[in-house]
Amino acid sequence: MSIKNTRAAALALGLAALAQAAPLAAQVFPLDAGDKLRIHVEDWPAMSGEYPITADKKLVLPIVGDVAVKTMATQEIAAEIASTLMQRKKLSSRPTAIVAVSAYRPFFILGDVQRSGDYAIRPYLTVQQAVSMAGGVYRPADYSTSRFERDAIVARGDLKVLLDTANRLKIREARLKAERDEKPIEPLATILRGEDDADAARFYAEDQADLASRNSEFAAQVALVKGLKTLYAKEIDSLRLQIAAENRSLTAIRGEGASVEKLTEKGLTSNQRRLTVERAIAQTISQLQALETTIVRTEQSQLMADEKLAGLGSKRREGLDVELQKLQADAVTVRAKIDTSRQLVAEAEQFSAVGSSGLTERKGLNIKAYITRRRDGSAAETLPALPTDSVEPGDVIMVERVAQSGAQR
Repeated sequence: MSIKNTRAAALALGLAALAQAAPLAAQVFPLDAGDKLRIHVEDWPAMSGEYPITADKKLVLPIVGDVAVKTMATQEIAAEIASTLMQRKKLSSRPTAIVAVSAYRPFFILGDVQRSGDYAIRPYLTVQQAVSMAGGVYRPADYSTSRFERDAIVARGDLKVLLDTANRLKIREARLKAERDEKPIEPLATILRGEDDADAARFYAEDQADLASRNSEFAAQVALVKGLKTLYAKEIDSLRLQIAAENRSLTAIRGEGASVEKLTEKGLTSNQRRLTVERAIAQTISQLQALETTIVRTEQSQLMADEKLAGLGSKRREGLDVELQKLQADAVTVRAKIDTSRQLVAEAEQFSAVGSSGLTERKGLNIKAYITRRRDGSAAETLPALPTDSVEPGDVIMVERVAQSGAQR
């Protein structure tokens, strides 16, 4: 198969993989933080994979670095990646890059539904379908105080877990950055802006210990390579001393050879002695050549040790960048869940208060829904929603039961 056909086949496979990984391609939404993109770059497998859009609307990619997404479509992002790669690697032609959405950020549904929370977006999803995904409208049998108090306790517990997770991620991010930049980790009060607690202090101590352990392990690897370099340097010094000794020996033997040559010409010594001297000269020269060859090989080993030493730092930074990228994507998800959980706590506490006041559900209730949506570069806007209105990634749907005019509540 020709190179051209091989590349065409690889491109076709890449397109097929992206098509399978992007079931939402039938409906396109504006990209935003939390969305995940599947990227394929022909002949550059290290760049191919799934990458999340960070909170500042960037893709953090190997080789090309940060790519600002902003309001670009996937085709524009692919063109930007290809152009940047061409410039960075000084390629003669622009490589083929393909970008597709593998997962949009979820939408959130709150209020009077059976299962409030975040849900994966579906193509052409309506408000009515979203309510159905959340188990339909919440219709409790009664408003007993104990039930809603339990709900409030559970909601507060869930929120505490999410807040602890968010703190853990902040501390972990600070530790990874400290390790990458070879600096001490920031104080806990700086990381959490004074909002620390006993759990956060424990997380901080664990990450401090982890940082010390990883720094110690890296230092041991560096020390091992530096030790090899020292051994190579000593070996080269020893070889050069041997070469100097062999050169002195060669000078002496050649002086002896000149004397033997004169004696042979005068018939005062045998040819056998001259041959012995010539053999000694040849052996010494051979030994010198072997020593020079050994020095060259040892110097090559030195260069390889230098490359390994540089590679240790580079590999460490690349690994830490990948960990940071995943952690930042997780942090975006956790922050969204915290917002939802706070709404659930407020709702549970509100219903707990309703239960304690002795109010009960009556007939004559209307169901109303509202969508809160944030457009790029603008403030969030909340509008009434019809059952047939479309739901977009990141939308927050609030479902409420409102008493009809004249109905008792």
